[in-house]
Amino acid sequence: MEIKTRGLLFGDVSKMSRILRKMEIKDEIKKLFSSPSIKEDDTPAEKELKLRKAEEAGADFTATLFVNYCLAETEMDDFVAGLTDLPADQVKKLEFDDVRNILKMFTNSLGGVKGLINFFKSAAR
Repeated sequence: MEIKTRGLLFGDVSKMSRILRKMEIKDEIKKLFSSPSIKEDDTPAEKELKLRKAEEAGADFTATLFVNYCLAETEMDDFVAGLTDLPADQVKKLEFDDVRNILKMFTNSLGGVKGLINFFKSAAR
């Protein structure tokens, strides 16, 4: 299915902020983004530990996102619809891959994962 998406607007930050607050996911986001980065001069053990912590933070974030989705389902549907040319009631009828592609386009419009991290940091404040 061909779905048109738009660029990110400043108002999207406050929308996502409300969604994150309603989903009670702020702590998981902070934990996800405060994971120590792996440095070139880290020992293999340090790299392994940092990677494990980042994976745990990612798993916690993803689990909380899915578990708490129902707390902000309408707002999330509206947010995804706002990124596209679709009405919110159509978002629920999309195949999962279509929604994943919309969110991938959203991430790419932010400049990739690093931009997504900055977006979530702004929205989580």
